[in-house]
Amino acid sequence: LYKALQSASRPYKAIQGSTSVVSPIATMGGVGATCHSKCGDGDGSKDSMGEEPVLQVDDTAKASMEQKERDEEVKRKLTVCAKNLRTRSAKESAECWKKVEDELKIQRLIWQSLGLQRGAKHQGAAAMVESKLDFAIAQHKANIASSLEAIDTCFEKNKGFDLIGQTMETSMKAVKAAHEHSEARKELASILDKVAEEFGKGVKSAKDVDIQSMLDACFLEDKKFEASIKAVWKVADDPGQHERAAMVVELLKMSEGSSIEG
Repeated sequence: LYKALQSASRPYKAIQGSTSVVSPIATMGGVGATCHSKCGDGDGSKDSMGEEPVLQVDDTAKASMEQKERDEEVKRKLTVCAKNLRTRSAKESAECWKKVEDELKIQRLIWQSLGLQRGAKHQGAAAMVESKLDFAIAQHKANIASSLEAIDTCFEKNKGFDLIGQTMETSMKAVKAAHEHSEARKELASILDKVAEEFGKGVKSAKDVDIQSMLDACFLEDKKFEASIKAVWKVADDPGQHERAAMVVELLKMSEGSSIEG
C-alpha cells in the first residue's frame, strides 16, 4: 500500500509548491498540517478549524447587541420620565383649578351675605371679581394666559375691599404656582425626549443643562422621582456611566456568596 501511494504521488513532485494541485497524501493526511500553517502556529491555542477567531466574532456581535439593549433601556427610561413629568403637571393643574372652583362656591355665599351690609360699591366690586373668576375657570384649558390675567385682575380689584377670603386667595395663588411648575416640567420633559431621540447617535443638542436647577423649578416634591431623573440623566450625559454600571451588575452576579466592599 505504501509503495502504491508513493507511486501515485510521483506526478505531483514536478509541480511541488503549487497551490492549485494537492497530492493524495496531502489530501488524506496533510489537512491538519495545512490548517495549522494557515490558522495557527500549532501551539495549541487554536484548533484545526481556527475556532478562536469565530468565537471572537460572536463575542463582538454579542457585545454589540448588549450595548444596543442598554441604549434602548436608557432611551425608555428617559421617555418614561418625560411622560411622568407631563402627567404630574396636568394633574397638579387640574387639582388646583378644581380647588378654585370649589372655593368660589363658598365665596359667593360670603359675598351675598356681606353685600347687604357693605352697600352697592362692595357688591359691584364683588360682582367684578366673581365674573373674572368664572371666566378664568371656564377658559383655563383653552387659554391659560387669559385665565391667569383674570386671576391677577381679581387680586387688583380686591385691594381696599377685602373681597377674597384667605382660603380663596391661597387657591388662586396655587393656580399661578402650578402654571410655573407646569412650564418648567414641560421644558424638562422636552429636553429628556430630545436626549432620548439622540442617545447612541453621537449627537447632543442639549448642552450645559443644569439638571438640579431645572428640577428645583419643577417643584416635584418627590425625592424618589427626582433621583430617578438625575440617575438616568447622568447616564445619558455620560454614556460611560452606563457601561460602568453594567460592569458592576455583572461583577455582582459573578460574586454571589461573596462580599464586595466599596
